[in-house]
Amino acid sequence: VLPKVPVPDLQQTLSAYLKCVKHLVPDAQFQKTKAMVEKFGKPGGTGEMLQKKLMERREKTENW
Repeated sequence: VLPKVPVPDLQQTLSAYLKCVKHLVPDAQFQKTKAMVEKFGKPGGTGEMLQKKLMERREKTENW
């Protein structure tokens, strides 16, 4: 059995996403994207809920 793959920290993932997308879109679009990412990553928000489900899935599933 392979070891479980680690799940990256949500804030780390969101920061990496913003860093990558910044160079791909105009500044106005980046500002909109950044606002959406910040909303998604707020404590108690959608991102946190999905991260929790992903962590649960990691623990319950072999070789996911």
